[in-house]
Amino acid sequence: MQPAPDRVVASARGQSLFFETAGDGKITVVLHVTPENPGLARFTASLNGGAPQAVTSVILP
Repeated sequence: MQPAPDRVVASARGQSLFFETAGDGKITVVLHVTPENPGLARFTASLNGGAPQAVTSVILP
C-alpha cells in the first residue's frame, strides 16, 4: 500500500484505513493485492464516512 495509512482500525465489518491529506484534502492511495484463487472478489469502499460502494473484480486463472 502506498502511502502507508496513518491509522488502521479493525472491526467486525473489516478494516478502516485513515490517511492524512494535504491542504486540498486530495490523496491517491494504491493498494497492491494478490488473489488467492480465481473467481469474483467483492468488497466495499467508502470515503469520508460516506455510503459504502460495492466493488467487484474478476480474477482470472
